[in-house]
Amino acid sequence: MTKTGRVIQLQVLSHDEGFLQRLFTVAASSGRIGDAVCEPVRVQRLEPSTPDKVLVIDLDSLSEPALQEIIQFRESGGRAWIAVTYQQPSSERLLHAMRAGANDYLSYSPSIEEFRAVMARAARGQPDTIPLQAPGRIISVFSNKGGVGTTMVAINAAASLAALQREPVVVVDLVLQHGDIALFLDSLTNCSVVSLVKELDRADASFLRSILPRHEAGMYVLPAPSAADEAELISSAQVNQLLAALRTAFAAVVIDAGNEFNDQTLAALDVSDQVVLVTLPNLPSIRNTRRGLELFERLHYDPSKLIVTVNRADAQDPLGRETMEEALGRPIQWNIPNDYATVVKAVNHGTALRLLKSGRRLADNIDRFVKTHLLRDRPEPPHSAARPAVWRQIFGVARAMTRGFVGIWRHGTT
Repeated sequence: MTKTGRVIQLQVLSHDEGFLQRLFTVAASSGRIGDAVCEPVRVQRLEPSTPDKVLVIDLDSLSEPALQEIIQFRESGGRAWIAVTYQQPSSERLLHAMRAGANDYLSYSPSIEEFRAVMARAARGQPDTIPLQAPGRIISVFSNKGGVGTTMVAINAAASLAALQREPVVVVDLVLQHGDIALFLDSLTNCSVVSLVKELDRADASFLRSILPRHEAGMYVLPAPSAADEAELISSAQVNQLLAALRTAFAAVVIDAGNEFNDQTLAALDVSDQVVLVTLPNLPSIRNTRRGLELFERLHYDPSKLIVTVNRADAQDPLGRETMEEALGRPIQWNIPNDYATVVKAVNHGTALRLLKSGRRLADNIDRFVKTHLLRDRPEPPHSAARPAVWRQIFGVARAMTRGFVGIWRHGTT
C-alpha cells in the first residue's frame, strides 16, 4: 500500500477450500482498485465491522440460516458491503439475499474483471450509510404467443405505477432482438440494455437515473439494443445482474419480456415478484397460455405471482370467459378492453395512454389493474417457502428439461 492508499479488508465466509483458493488468487492478481488495495482474510462468522470491509458470503457451503445471519448482522449495526456467491444459478436466492441485506453478487469462479467491479462498487458504496430499504419490485409482462400486446401493457403499467405511487419506475425492453419500446415511446437514446450491462461496475442509483431517459409519462426507459445481433452479447447472468442493479434504484422495474422462452427471459421471470401473463380471447392464444402455465408449474413458480390477463377483451368474444378459464385451468384475473384506435393513437404520438386527451377507458382500466394487482400489499414469503430445498438441487436439471419443452412447443405452434 502506498502512502496515499488505503486497505479494504476482504473477509470471506466459506467452507469450500476450492472457492477460497480461487478468490484469494483473483484478489492477489487484481492490484489496486481506485485508491485502495484488497487484503483478503478468511473468517468463521459475521461480526459488526468497520465500513472499510467487504464481506463475501458463500451461501452454498453454509447452512440455510446464513440469510438470517445477514439480517442479524445488519440489525446489530454491521455496515460492511456484502457480496454473496453460490454455485447453482438461482435468481430466487439472489433476491432473498438482497432482501436480507446483501449489496452485491460475485460468481463462484470470478474473473479478475468481475472481482474488480464488485470491489469498485464496494469502494464507492459508502457502506457506512447504506440504506437498508427493500429492493424495488420486478414485474414482468409476458406471453407465450406473439402479437398479444405485451409492449402496450408493460409501457402503460409502468406509466400508471409512476403516477400512482410517485416513486421512480423504469420500463425495460427485454425483447432483445426486436423490441419496440423505444419506438412506442419515441425515445431516442444511446443507452440500451447492452450498453448498460457494460456499465454495471458503476451502476449505482444516481448513475442509473442520470443515464436513462425519463419519458413525459413519468417512467424511465431502458430500450432493447438497436442492432438485433447485439442480443447475443447478453447472458442470463448479466440479466440477473442488470435487474439486481435496477431494483436498487427504482421502486418498480417493469419488463416487457416478450413471448419467447429463452435464457434471458427465464432469468427475468425467475426473479420477478409478479408475472403478468397476457393472452387474447382466441383459441391459439389460450392454448399457448395454457402451455406457459404448465411450464411455470414445472419451474415451481408460486401461482400467486402469475396474473392472467386477457387483452383486447370484448363482451361479444365467441369463446366466453367461462370457456377460456376452463381451458386455462385457472381464473382470468383481468380483462383489458379492445380499443385498437386508441392504442394506435398512443403509439403514433409516442406516449402512454394516460397522457391522451381521448380514450380514457383504456387508461382508467390500466390504472385499476395496477391498483388491484400491482400495488396490493403482499406478505413477504418465508425464504424456505418460495422454493423447497430439494428444488435448489434439481434446478439445473429442470432448466435443461425446459429447453426440451420449449423446442416441442415451438414446433407445435408453427
